[in-house]
Amino acid sequence: MITERDMKILSFIDRFQFTKRRFIKELYFSSNTEKGACKASYDRINKLKKAGLIKKIDDLWSREHIYLLTFKGAQSLTMYGEKPTVHKTIAWNNFMHNEMIQRVLMEFVALGHRRFMSERDFIRFTKKSELIPDLVLVKDDDRFIYIEIELEEKSVSRLTDRAQRLTLEPNLAGVLYVCGSPRIENKVNRAYLESSKKINFFCIEESHFFKNAKTFCKEILHA
Repeated sequence: MITERDMKILSFIDRFQFTKRRFIKELYFSSNTEKGACKASYDRINKLKKAGLIKKIDDLWSREHIYLLTFKGAQSLTMYGEKPTVHKTIAWNNFMHNEMIQRVLMEFVALGHRRFMSERDFIRFTKKSELIPDLVLVKDDDRFIYIEIELEEKSVSRLTDRAQRLTLEPNLAGVLYVCGSPRIENKVNRAYLESSKKINFFCIEESHFFKNAKTFCKEILHA
């Protein structure tokens, strides 16, 4: 029998293209003990896999498995009124970026914040075609925090242009950049300093962010 929680797991995989068991554990089994959560998430994923709703592939960079929605899983979501997309394989050129989005999200989930939108959710909700963030947190007052994962260098002028345009967003509470290196962090900081208008802005190199995630996430949510 497919449960409501199973459908939430399938929906999460669809919204973020793929996921890993540890992310499912954090999202849907965090009320268990650590040992219980590991077992429950493992058993649930195996159930979905045996039912043909998800498939498993190996992560090229770790011993973890990656889970994708199958055509049968997509059909199940369609019956619940969703519009899923089936990804037959991983786009490895974007894998590290897309996994980082989920890693950052889980740090906020660990603090109990569960109102968020994936990039695709945001496009469908706002009908926007530009200035699309990688991840959106929805605050208690319904304003947005845009989260950008910046693993590759971009020109300061390009980043500055984006910063200036973001200041015009009416429902924006702040922007968080998680950067892949100190050099990228410096460029993003320069861009926002050069922006003509002020915005609640946070820019953190990824290792620093994850080392102090609880503190950073609280500060961002309360900004």
